[in-house]
Amino acid sequence: AGTAAKCTDTRGQARVTTANDTAAIVVTFNVAYAIAPVCTISAGNSGASSAGAAIAEATGVAVTSSTTALTITPGAAWGAAAKIFNYICIE
Repeated sequence: AGTAAKCTDTRGQARVTTANDTAAIVVTFNVAYAIAPVCTISAGNSGASSAGAAIAEATGVAVTSSTTALTITPGAAWGAAAKIFNYICIE
């Protein structure tokens, strides 16, 4: 599941580890859902808070899910600060 310790398919944290990268964060579920779950994210640290402010903007963060993964995609490069996003997914 998540990219931090003690994560599950339903809740956890996803981390941006490469500064100024435009790559999406992909959280692969341990067990596939029958249908794609609804997933939400929130800022897990101050670095993500600045990105979190952009979530509602057109160029902000996009959150999508499939039966096998949660994807968090930046609208632009993540920036220099390390970012942690909390996630919750419910089928």
